[in-house]
Amino acid sequence: MNIPLRTPLLTLGALWVGLAAFVWSTADQQPERVGIHFGLGGNPNAWMSRSSHAGFMGFAIGLPVILTWSSL
Repeated sequence: MNIPLRTPLLTLGALWVGLAAFVWSTADQQPERVGIHFGLGGNPNAWMSRSSHAGFMGFAIGLPVILTWSSL
């Protein structure tokens, strides 16, 4: 069975949109200081501000989208 390239790309795009919507809708629920790295015991040992974390998540979602669409 030959699946057209359009189907997986639409699915991937829908997942990216869903992830972006989830990050955007929950960003204000994060604490002011967000743990971003955790040690072996599960305790955070590096932190980031809420706004910086939201910006980083936007970059982390946006970069793969740009790379994927530019490679087509």
